[in-house]
Amino acid sequence: MNLRALANGLTVTVNPNSPLLIRVSVGQGVDAARRPIPLYDSPNAFVGTIAGDVLTVSALTQGQVVVGQTLTGVGVLPRTRVLAKLSDTTWKVSVPQTIGPVAMIGEVRVMGQVQPVEGWKDIQQLDAMNIQGTRYKIYLYGRIEAIVRPSSQGGDLIIDATGKVYLVAMVFEYWPAIGIPEWCSVAATLQNGE
Repeated sequence: MNLRALANGLTVTVNPNSPLLIRVSVGQGVDAARRPIPLYDSPNAFVGTIAGDVLTVSALTQGQVVVGQTLTGVGVLPRTRVLAKLSDTTWKVSVPQTIGPVAMIGEVRVMGQVQPVEGWKDIQQLDAMNIQGTRYKIYLYGRIEAIVRPSSQGGDLIIDATGKVYLVAMVFEYWPAIGIPEWCSVAATLQNGE
């Protein structure tokens, strides 16, 4: 049973799903003053050809192609996503088409709902973690991570369509894929805006 789909069917009437851009934490680096700074993946850029449902990358100029990315570029059909890696230079895509070679960009985009934190249980969990700032609970399809200290990984970033940036502080729930889309709910702290 897909509980997220059932609940989402009711909540979209008051809080519609919106596209969210995910920036995955890749650890930390240091700035010019030798202070630690968080590092996040960037959109990848490459030259590729799509024949049917197979993407072939001929030149990778930035980042890396990963499963889950949404592809954009001149002539690339809407909602074209990377579904599976076939080899070091080929990937299966969601929308069969014939284009290329053409410059493309890949980003991780998901649909989700940003909600203010409500409910005693959520507030207690956040208080126990001593998370401060403007807090939100975000439901989304896919999986993202909070802080993972052993690997020096910070929380992932979520960017909504208005440009607001949220830092994932805690994963409340994660439901792995078992014949249905995986989803999670996270506690996130607003990093900019109101």
